[in-house]
Amino acid sequence: MKLLMLILTFATSPFQLESSKEVASVRPILYAERRIHFSSGSSEDLFTLKGLGQDTLGAKMLFAIISSRGDTLFAESFLSRDLIGFGVLANDNSNVTRAKERSYIGQRVLHFFDDKEFESPAVKKNEKADSDLINMRLWNELRKDTSAVSFHFLLGEENNRAIAYSKVRKRAEILHSYD
Repeated sequence: MKLLMLILTFATSPFQLESSKEVASVRPILYAERRIHFSSGSSEDLFTLKGLGQDTLGAKMLFAIISSRGDTLFAESFLSRDLIGFGVLANDNSNVTRAKERSYIGQRVLHFFDDKEFESPAVKKNEKADSDLINMRLWNELRKDTSAVSFHFLLGEENNRAIAYSKVRKRAEILHSYD
């Protein structure tokens, strides 16, 4: 698997995002990327996580998966604070400083695309599914595809998510999202 890249910078001038073209031209204050075989066994897709804003604690995070052909397979946005969970809050809350929160967010971005977050096959042959928690259509599709890869990530304290590529629908979809 390719090396993960992280860049932490801090914006020095205020800006407002008014269009998708402006979003593309803004330099992120947080950034991680990873190339991996996700939608195809023959070419790698680009996973990116960008934080836009002036401060790590208030950044808007943009998570996207772009195919080798340049198609957007998945895109989601959330607040950088959604990367803070029990890792910071598990200890004494009175000791949690803004600096610790910023550092923790940076570490979460740094490790967002670690090897352990990718799983293949996406659904194991004998794995049982809870139909109340799982996208059963996608789960059944993936169960037949031993080359399928899933990507797992955590938002907030307990929102565990997994996404995988649907060859039928030609896009990445949420396999499960639960607290």
